[in-house]
Amino acid sequence: MPIMVPSTTAQHHYSRGYDPIKCTLSEGKPCNPCLELTELDAQLAQALADFEQKRRLLKSKVNNLHDPLAHVPVEIASEIFTWYHEETYRPSIFGDSPESKQGSPLRLAAVCKTWREIAFKTPQLWTSLYIMHNPVQTPPLHLELVAQWLGRSSKMPLYIRLQYTYTEEEDWEDYVYPASLFALIRDYAPWWNALNLVMPTFFYDDFIRKVEGAPLLEYLRLSPIDVELEKYLPTFYLGKTPCLRSLDISRLYLTSVRIEWGNLTKIQFKNLGVDEILEVLSRGPRLVDCKFPDILENFSIFDLPTPFLVHNSLRYLHLHPDETTNEDLRVLYNRLVLPSLRHFSYAEGYVGCVEVDSLLSLFTRSRSPITHFSLAIPQSSLLRDYNTIIQILENLPSITHLSLTWMEENTRSASITNSFLRRMASFSSMQHDTDISRTNAFLPSLESFQYEEWWPSENLSWGCLADIFHNPVEDSQTVKVSNNIQQSQSSLPAIHYCNRRPSLRDFRMTFHSEGKNGPEPIELNEDLRRLIGIRSAGVNLQILKVLHSEDVVDMIESSISDSSIRRPRGDLKQ
Repeated sequence: MPIMVPSTTAQHHYSRGYDPIKCTLSEGKPCNPCLELTELDAQLAQALADFEQKRRLLKSKVNNLHDPLAHVPVEIASEIFTWYHEETYRPSIFGDSPESKQGSPLRLAAVCKTWREIAFKTPQLWTSLYIMHNPVQTPPLHLELVAQWLGRSSKMPLYIRLQYTYTEEEDWEDYVYPASLFALIRDYAPWWNALNLVMPTFFYDDFIRKVEGAPLLEYLRLSPIDVELEKYLPTFYLGKTPCLRSLDISRLYLTSVRIEWGNLTKIQFKNLGVDEILEVLSRGPRLVDCKFPDILENFSIFDLPTPFLVHNSLRYLHLHPDETTNEDLRVLYNRLVLPSLRHFSYAEGYVGCVEVDSLLSLFTRSRSPITHFSLAIPQSSLLRDYNTIIQILENLPSITHLSLTWMEENTRSASITNSFLRRMASFSSMQHDTDISRTNAFLPSLESFQYEEWWPSENLSWGCLADIFHNPVEDSQTVKVSNNIQQSQSSLPAIHYCNRRPSLRDFRMTFHSEGKNGPEPIELNEDLRRLIGIRSAGVNLQILKVLHSEDVVDMIESSISDSSIRRPRGDLKQ
């Protein structure tokens, strides 16, 4: 009789590891019981295969019945996939890798056959591509996956981030030229919409070679990897980019970047010299938002504008001097006229550059009504002088949003917090506002105030803080509350809110003390009652003490909890 050999799975399952085919009891051949057992195992294996096939078919029917996407048109299901993908997966082209891989098109396609068919026919799922590449090794599967991914995008606008991994053990001199990968991405240059390159600069020429243009490109970011190969003098040249709007570049000379500047509206360029900044503003007449972190000295590569560079479009300007002298900053400030400037942000380095007079001359010459003003300076900075800060702000009465940050440093100087609060409290708007009163006022248009300080050297004057909004001496209708214990345990009467600053509705102060210094809890006195009344009037008033990275205390709430004072009606916890 013929011998039916069962599958390995069935043999292992039914014979418990014993193989009856190996029996030799019948003249060197399997005995009859073993032959019968072999045949039975084969029959069981075939039956099991039949049942598994039936189960797969039944499971497919169950999936189709219970899958909500199986009962909607493919177009609707595709829209659902697209929305989910963009909300959970699509990376910021100027940020890091996707925070979540839940919406990855590959993950969606792995659920079932129906989902896979929908995903493969939805090109919107394949327009964001984030490639982590090791230049030493380029596995074929890597290239095949990229090719399939781009092929499914159906020539829609692409968001591409190409990032190279590098460790100190690897030698860039021995890298394997990724010609196939570069060629594959270059083929889709007509559909680039956002391009983020995190790679060594000596790859630029190989990557961008033969690219005649990128007509849909709107966002470009170049983040060179510092491999200290000074013999390479890279040039990134990309012409015919009429739609280019946003540019983000780090650690490159301006002469190394050749692009179309005329339509740019937003730029962040790190480590530029003063003359390079002026040249960028000259090349980009439509720029609206400019950030220049870690400004360096004047390289004298480009000629300075004479007498001024007038830029009529710029509204947002962020400056962060690093290795910059006072003379360099004077050159920058004294050559500019910015009539449309509204937002100005200044983060000082650790070299103590001030140049207040030149900065104020820029604002005066530009006649620009600054509405948003931000200062972030180290505690040892010369700019941290109280009179200097007041001098700047007194010349900018149009400010509506003010942010002051004293950055952490080992050198601690006397805090100007209370002095500044007293100056803010000196503002006294009359019930019938006049042009004269507003002209003499300090920050009369202020709507939002953000204050942040590390290692405060003095306790906060809660009375000065309350005086910014409310002065009981000036307010004849102030409710007087006695200090006896019985009344303090009752609910707090609603304090009449004398609004000395009608526009100031957001006030936040944050002190990073690490448990050593900073504001002490408010005692049970009139100051706490006044602060509660100010909050009840709708002001977002927050005084925060950061003890550790995740331990933040709301000083007003903490003081209320430690006291027997109750909140008045309408007062909500901020």
